[in-house]
Amino acid sequence: MTPWFKPWMKRSLIGLAGASLLLGGIAACSHHPRGPMTEADIAQWREKAIDKAERELSLDATQKAKLVVLADALKAQRAALLAGTESPRAELQSLVAGPAFDRARAHPACSEPWAERIDRALRVTRPTRGTGS
Repeated sequence: MTPWFKPWMKRSLIGLAGASLLLGGIAACSHHPRGPMTEADIAQWREKAIDKAERELSLDATQKAKLVVLADALKAQRAALLAGTESPRAELQSLVAGPAFDRARAHPACSEPWAERIDRALRVTRPTRGTGS
């Protein structure tokens, strides 16, 4: 008595299923744009994000205006932070690469109010020595 599913048929179906999964995965990943976003893409994404925040949070006109001002301030702050660096990712990795966070190099990268907030946060999260139960 011969098996109903012959070995060559089984191998063919497994190969076909594997190939279709591989091609489907490639097709699913291929539609994403690569590279940096253009200014038009950034503006479009920003408008979508603000509109979604307005819908989800039920914001009125004054709150939306404040959100737009906040978004502009964050964009300006980010541009100022990235302006002096050739490779911001490498610079950030160098700050945290060693055994301890390099606070002396991190402070000039931040504006003064942010540096004060970082100091305050580090003081709160830093464990105190000698306090045990």
